Amino acid sequence: MTLARRLRRPVVVGLALLVCGVGTWRALDHYVSRQVSHGTEVAAVVEVAGSQRLAGDYLMVSYEVGGEAFERRLRSTFTSYSAYEVGQQITVYVDEGVPTRVATADGFSSLGLWMVSPIPLLVFGGVGAILIPLDRWVRWRKVPAHVKRGGRVPELSVQFQTRNLLPERVEVWREIESQLQDRLRARLPDREQSSVPRVLVKFIVGGDTSSAGGESGASRGGVALRPHAVDYSVAGFARKASVITVEAPLPSDPPRDWERLVQDRLAEAVATAEQYARKSGLANDLTHVRQVIG
Repeated sequence: MTLARRLRRPVVVGLALLVCGVGTWRALDHYVSRQVSHGTEVAAVVEVAGSQRLAGDYLMVSYEVGGEAFERRLRSTFTSYSAYEVGQQITVYVDEGVPTRVATADGFSSLGLWMVSPIPLLVFGGVGAILIPLDRWVRWRKVPAHVKRGGRVPELSVQFQTRNLLPERVEVWREIESQLQDRLRARLPDREQSSVPRVLVKFIVGGDTSSAGGESGASRGGVALRPHAVDYSVAGFARKASVITVEAPLPSDPPRDWERLVQDRLAEAVATAEQYARKSGLANDLTHVRQVIG
């Protein structure tokens, strides 16, 4: 799984938690404000002022309503207990219909642990929000260089990604990549705008274990057959640039007939992109891309 896909879920979940946290906090703040504005002022005494490790700051207050004594534990989302002292006389606002419902003007309420429920949502949601720049950077790295520069996006482009190769093999594959890009660029139609959707084939060098020595597979009567172990997969679709990215494997060792091998893999990758385009309703075929292959 790529880093971009690994980041996608925590970012989405984090943003959802952040929205829920903000929404819960706003709802609780509105509830306490309404209780203060509609409640009855009652004198109370702070019996305990402290903090619990997971439940946050709290006050234990005692008061009387209609000659009956009450003692309630009040909690707050963000207000600290440090402004209160034991034995301090304070004003609380009590619901006339339910005397056990009480709040203070600075945000303490008898709602219990509901008052601290936004905090874990905001914390975990904040972690997801922090990952957004990293997610955008990872996605930006995956965009082809010509797209970043704002230039014309070709109908077909290629990238080579090497995995655990010796430096000399990497150099050989880089040279092959350069030659292939030059050939494809020379075959592009001479016009300012390219046809859509476009295809980016990302060759994973070292990802082909279908056969030894980098051959393209078994043969029958001199005709190469597509090996069953070769896997072509659509890695994503960039809607803004209308680019279908297909990953195609290549062996670690560059074969002598690399032109034929890469040409075959390129054609198979485009066929995979064509199936994706057809199923997704992007296009019935990718003839404009096949014309670039030749």
